[in-house]
Amino acid sequence: MVTLLWSKSLLNIKKFNHILPAIQKISGLIMILLGILLLNWTIPLLAAYLVKIVPFSF
Repeated sequence: MVTLLWSKSLLNIKKFNHILPAIQKISGLIMILLGILLLNWTIPLLAAYLVKIVPFSF
């Protein structure tokens, strides 16, 4: 059963091989941006801004 699911998942992953380089570049840019935000101590400011924009109802 596990082998069957594993082989099907590998077939699905192979369908996305053509977009993997773009995904890697985008995720790398996001990591660089987050690193810059961490170095500048602007993540708390960004979080405060997002709290004002996104309505949470807990």
